Amino acid sequence: MTIYITELITGAIYTVALFYWIKNEGDPDGHR
Repeated sequence: MTIYITELITGAIYTVALFYWIKNEGDPDGHR
């Protein structure tokens, strides 16, 4: 179960980080 929790947390962090990176790279202005 620990592995499942760890993988879930890692996946969430990776998704958020990737999304934030893409948003910053795609929208340098700051508008949606």
